[in-house]
Amino acid sequence: MRDQMKTLADKIISKLNCEDYEIDININDSIMIRYAQNRITQNIVGENYQVSLTVSENGRSGKYIVNSIEDDSIDFMIMKAFEMMNNSVKDPEFAGSGIFIQIPEVKNYCESTINCTMDDMGCYIEKIIYNAVEKEANVSGFMTRNISYQYSVTKNGFQAYDKTTNFSNSMTMAKGKRETKIVKSVKGFKNYNIDAELENLNRRFSALSEPLQSEIGKYNVILMPEAVLNFFQMMFWYMNRRDSDLGMSPYYNQLNKLFFGEKFTFRSDIDDNDLTVKSYNPNGVVAKSLEWIKNGVIKNLPLDKAYANKIGEIPNLSANFIIDGENNSIDDLMKKVDNGLIINNFWYIRNVDSKKGEITGLTRDGVNYFENGEIKHSLTNLRFNEIPYEVTRKILALGESALLTDYSKVPAMLIKDFNFVDVTTF
Repeated sequence: MRDQMKTLADKIISKLNCEDYEIDININDSIMIRYAQNRITQNIVGENYQVSLTVSENGRSGKYIVNSIEDDSIDFMIMKAFEMMNNSVKDPEFAGSGIFIQIPEVKNYCESTINCTMDDMGCYIEKIIYNAVEKEANVSGFMTRNISYQYSVTKNGFQAYDKTTNFSNSMTMAKGKRETKIVKSVKGFKNYNIDAELENLNRRFSALSEPLQSEIGKYNVILMPEAVLNFFQMMFWYMNRRDSDLGMSPYYNQLNKLFFGEKFTFRSDIDDNDLTVKSYNPNGVVAKSLEWIKNGVIKNLPLDKAYANKIGEIPNLSANFIIDGENNSIDDLMKKVDNGLIINNFWYIRNVDSKKGEITGLTRDGVNYFENGEIKHSLTNLRFNEIPYEVTRKILALGESALLTDYSKVPAMLIKDFNFVDVTTF
């Protein structure tokens, strides 16, 4: 595949006459199966192509993307990229395309995923449906097996190739007002344990009851790993060195200082064999293992190439997403406080105030009230308003950091006085 992608890139290069260029080619070979109401509803199999071209002259750039490798599409892409460049204004922070640099050696693919077939996936879905029927419930979901190939080349000598595999499945089981969802993705199909995932789904579903009306207030909460990932991914989305230096984020002048809670360590690791690694981006920035936050101290902030050039530092890249945990089970966490809420997941998370770092969002997939170490009943959903770095200062204990997606390992978190500002009726 690499040779085929290089041949395509060489053909594009032969048609270019410009000061600088960047070519990115992505090919995805996918099997996707949707299921709903206890039956398979859709099968999709095939390859998808995406070719991106950026051309530059005198600090002006134009970028165009097509989803075909036919000659007519490639010629149209080139024409439109130059047209957009000629109609653009000069970028005062133009950094040029990536130069030659050694790409870290990573293995983002697993043979068991490459060999996974639609029959294999169908057998898993059969188990999922029979499980729901036994519960007199309905199940829906989306199962995918994907092999992704990426090739990038620039005029300044950067060249990179990557092959990544991913198997993922989301299951939503519902009965009346009881509904919960489990999502898991892995690099290797062999590492997806359907029985363990169904056990997790059933345990979560069985813990739900007809929800009682929730009330606003501050609660001890156990954030399950899905909620932890979505909450802190949103935080990380707004973390960057430029905004910090300009005083546009809460991290101004906090680099190498204790700012988060001491129980909070967040990092990326290119040597973790369980996880896929974003080893480079097409701008010529390569990944390395990094500590972003170590025991509450901000060690690094995301730094793009243009701003790195401006301040004379090396740009960085988030390779994957790891939050370190402890060895507590969910039962252990429930016993550490008199009462609280178990939050299975969040969604509709939005920014409220970038400078303060405040975000808001809704609970989903079930909320349980627990007391004296036991789940008592379910509650309707709630809306939170919180500042993530302040939340980390209220961490009482952590679960084990475990694989949640092919790019992340995160723990459950027990947090004191999590702030809920509104409620729903569902």
